[in-house]
Amino acid sequence: MQYVVDTVEIKKRMAENQIDSIADLELITGVNRNTLSKVIRGKSYPSAHVIGGIAYSLHMTSEDIGRIFFCQKLT
Repeated sequence: MQYVVDTVEIKKRMAENQIDSIADLELITGVNRNTLSKVIRGKSYPSAHVIGGIAYSLHMTSEDIGRIFFCQKLT
């Protein structure tokens, strides 16, 4: 089973938390901005470390994490 990231929801959460750029998210998460950029553009699936950093920074619940990072890929 393959998963995709709900990138629209991540961008929405960034806006809600007044995080205006990937560079700002990098400062908060400690995750390289190139990695964050690939995840947010849907070009790469994040590691557990990256998911954790994003989730913590954007104040996600465990339900949010499941819904955002573990969407089934429909192909």
